[in-house]
Amino acid sequence: MNTLPATEKKRRIALAQNAKLLVLSTLPIEDDTEMGLMMGYKGFLLRVDFSFLHPLIVITFLAELEYPVLPKSLQLLNSLNQQCVLGCAAVNTEANVFSYRAASWLDTELTKRRFHEMLDRCYDEAYRAHSQLSRSLK
Repeated sequence: MNTLPATEKKRRIALAQNAKLLVLSTLPIEDDTEMGLMMGYKGFLLRVDFSFLHPLIVITFLAELEYPVLPKSLQLLNSLNQQCVLGCAAVNTEANVFSYRAASWLDTELTKRRFHEMLDRCYDEAYRAHSQLSRSLK
């Protein structure tokens, strides 16, 4: 990162800062931290984080699982991850929490339309994986 010219560092930071402002103005944010934003979203806890020098936007969906995770369910999760092109799903077995995470480079200014497209596609992947995993736990 030290090899980047100062103008490029500033450009990248501005892209991420503008993306965060766009998300703040688009969704009903419940918590705003230095790195990211959190809110409820269609039955999930949604966390949107930003990496200012890369620049990245990271979308994470979290949901508690109703039943304990079994080893066979973790195999299903691996299979689902092999089919997913946007991000990956994981389970915290101690907390019994499902998560789906996707990171995207911010090469240009993020628009509201593009953000919603990213959010909708990530939600679809998270919902599909969470639903299949939840069914396998019953």
